[in-house]
Amino acid sequence: MLVYVNPRNNLAHCFGCGKNWNNIDLLLACDYNFADAVALLELWLHLHQTKRSTHSTTPPK
Repeated sequence: MLVYVNPRNNLAHCFGCGKNWNNIDLLLACDYNFADAVALLELWLHLHQTKRSTHSTTPPK
């Protein structure tokens, strides 16, 4: 499966079959069950937020 995920809208496009998926549908197509797909997305979101907060800079007062 050759997939590109657009970061602007979080939609995935498969160049092999031409289908488009949202995040959960993509993980379901990769043999995750619904609960595991949601848990994985929650983990990714937490990691992304943690990474962004450690790299953000606060302007001096």
